[in-house]
Amino acid sequence: PSDVSGLFFAKGIKGLDYTLVGGSTSLSGSIKGFANSFSFSSLAAGVYDLTIEGFSKKTGGYLGLFTVAAVPEAETWAMLTIGGLLLSWQLRRRRRADDVAAGNGFAAAA
Repeated sequence: PSDVSGLFFAKGIKGLDYTLVGGSTSLSGSIKGFANSFSFSSLAAGVYDLTIEGFSKKTGGYLGLFTVAAVPEAETWAMLTIGGLLLSWQLRRRRRADDVAAGNGFAAAA
């Protein structure tokens, strides 16, 4: 899952609404005031459209800042842990083989 957050500044624009659509997600709401923050959490991987709409009687402007933070899935953590354990096991096995070859370890009696 990923988290999307941001800050939106609007001057001279009224009736700002946002819509986030993607995958099985559809969220909407209103933005009020000059500075607004928003956050969408635990979004599944995929393509999303974030639309912000409003109207102005004269001149207006807006500025949006967005941050996307990916959160690793449980399967990713499991694969990372298993890979680390396998690497440790292989290094330990190699060190034991080197010790036996150098005469520092116990060799099986013939």
